[in-house]
Amino acid sequence: MLSWENDGLFTFTEKSNMRDSNTFMYIVGGIILLHFGVGFIWLWVKMNKKK
Repeated sequence: MLSWENDGLFTFTEKSNMRDSNTFMYIVGGIILLHFGVGFIWLWVKMNKKK
């Protein structure tokens, strides 16, 4: 699936029961997408205020 799923920050998922479902990855993906969305909106608002 994803190459970084089993190393670094995500090693704790192997020890938990959440590995049986994709719920944890959906939550992580949602947080990442929400972060990018809020970041781009904030950047657009900040750039428009400078004009």
